[in-house]
Amino acid sequence: MTTPSAPPPEPTTPSAPVAPPAKKPTLLIALGIASALLLAATIVLGVNIARVLGAQTGAEALPSPSPSTTPSEPVTVQGRELTVAADAVSFDHWTMTDIDSGESHTVLYATVTNTSATTAVTAYFDASAYDDDDRIVDRSPTYAYLLPGQTSLVSAIFTGDITSATSFLIEQTRAEVQPVSDPGEVTASAITAGEYGLLSATITSTLPPELTGEVFLAWLDGDEIRGLCEAAFDIPVGDSTAECYADPVGANTPPADVDAIPDGSTLVAYATLDIPY
Repeated sequence: MTTPSAPPPEPTTPSAPVAPPAKKPTLLIALGIASALLLAATIVLGVNIARVLGAQTGAEALPSPSPSTTPSEPVTVQGRELTVAADAVSFDHWTMTDIDSGESHTVLYATVTNTSATTAVTAYFDASAYDDDDRIVDRSPTYAYLLPGQTSLVSAIFTGDITSATSFLIEQTRAEVQPVSDPGEVTASAITAGEYGLLSATITSTLPPELTGEVFLAWLDGDEIRGLCEAAFDIPVGDSTAECYADPVGANTPPADVDAIPDGSTLVAYATLDIPY
């Protein structure tokens, strides 16, 4: 017997076409947009951090010295060779506190001169102490602001133990010049020496109010600075008497306290000016 087949399906009426859904970003596009936004936020954050750090530590940053500056002929300071690479100012009379004294810090000094008769100069330096293996033992940034034709005093303070140092290198890292007209001056008169290294002088200043600084007094045995001290922490207005007891320093002669500054010694004063802003 034959099994009857299923009846054929009834015909259906086609429905109206359905509009396609609105296009939406694929997952890949969405991830790309999110990544771009995250990158932009990271860049902005990095810029803001750089601005903050620059405002806080920019003054302490040590720019690279100019490779075009030719190092000077070396001099000797307490048995260590010292070389200078600078062209904005000239140095002389290098001297230093006793490097072998065991003190917590050692100070390197020199006179510094602006040879220009028309422009002031701000010069920045990096003073480094090296050992026999040419490794840096300690480093000290320093600067000098000098009026036209001025001779001042510059110092580099090493806060670490540099008894192993065998040489020093002073590198100019940056220099700026500014035209100056009638800037005034600081002069010293009636410089005298007393017992135990006491130095005193009459200081006269005609500097404008925006120029501030200190006054150092020193005594020299021949061409060597043997003692110096800070006599005035603020350059006085008009005339003022300043005095201090000179700390022993030396380049060729070991630093030593004195009961009296020897007769015939040269007595000098140096004004060290702050950078005007």
